[in-house]
Amino acid sequence: MNHVHEPSHHDPMQNSWNHGPPRDPLPPPPSSPSTADISHEIPQTELVSHAPGWTIFRNLYMADGTLFIVTSNPDSFPDIRFMTSTGLPAENTPESIADRMPTSRDMSLITPEEARRRWGGEQSTSEPNRIFPVDGTTVRLVLLSR
Repeated sequence: MNHVHEPSHHDPMQNSWNHGPPRDPLPPPPSSPSTADISHEIPQTELVSHAPGWTIFRNLYMADGTLFIVTSNPDSFPDIRFMTSTGLPAENTPESIADRMPTSRDMSLITPEEARRRWGGEQSTSEPNRIFPVDGTTVRLVLLSR
């Protein structure tokens, strides 16, 4: 006789965070990181999903320790204090909370024009942008020196 264990609603062996069937994965980007020509384009950052403290981006940039959101519509993004923190240890004290508030050194919103000024290659000579993908992510690392 075969006995198949079928978990009940209160089965302690089930993961408590698993509330039903898995959701569909995130939709694919309009042009995937592997096909976007970042050597001559700087794709704008997309806000894929957000809840305070948990944000998923597409085409996020990093230079000199700062995360950059490239956008022509900054009002479409939440305030940076709802998307990141300084990374300091969290303690439930007013001082710790204040110390963990992010600044423009942690995350900054810039326009596509500013991104081209900072990281764009010389178009007249077909010089490539100084942007490199990080495999498995849509984070782009930026080369700061020429």
